Amino acid sequence: MSCVYHNTNLNFISNTLFDLYAACNSTLTSPGSISSSNYPDDYFNNDLCSTTITAPRGKQIRVAFNDFGLEGNTDQCVDSLRVYDSKHGQADKLMGEFCGDGISYPLRSSGRNMFLLFASDFDTSGVGYKADVTFEFGTFVLFFCFCFFSYL
Repeated sequence: MSCVYHNTNLNFISNTLFDLYAACNSTLTSPGSISSSNYPDDYFNNDLCSTTITAPRGKQIRVAFNDFGLEGNTDQCVDSLRVYDSKHGQADKLMGEFCGDGISYPLRSSGRNMFLLFASDFDTSGVGYKADVTFEFGTFVLFFCFCFFSYL
C-alpha cells in the first residue's frame, strides 16, 4: 500500500537546507536510475536529499519505480519522497508526496524538468527507493507527413 499526500501549504524549500545536505544531492541529465541514499540497504535517518532531472528540449521525463519502501502509512507519511513537476521544489508544482511500500505507476513530467526531495526522520528507516528514468517525446509533439504522388 502506498500513501499519496498533496500538500499546498509548503511555500518554499530553503536553499540553506540543501547546502547542509549537498553530499546526497544529484542531477541527472541522461536516462539512468536514481535511488535513495545507501540503497539497497536501509536509508539513513535524518536524510534530506534532492534529485534534479532535466531532459533534452522537446522531451518529458518518465520515472518508473522498481523498489519502494518508506516509513509511513495511509494516515501519515513519516519519511517521504516528494515529486515536483518543475526544476525546483515549487509548492504549486507538487505531483505528490509518497510513502509506504510502493508506487505502482510511472510518474511523468509535463515538461523537461522534475525535482525529487527525499526526507527521513530520526528513527525508523526502510529500503528506500530505486527507479528507472527515461526521456520520452512530449505529448504535444506533432509529426507531419507530406506525401507527394505523381501520376504518369
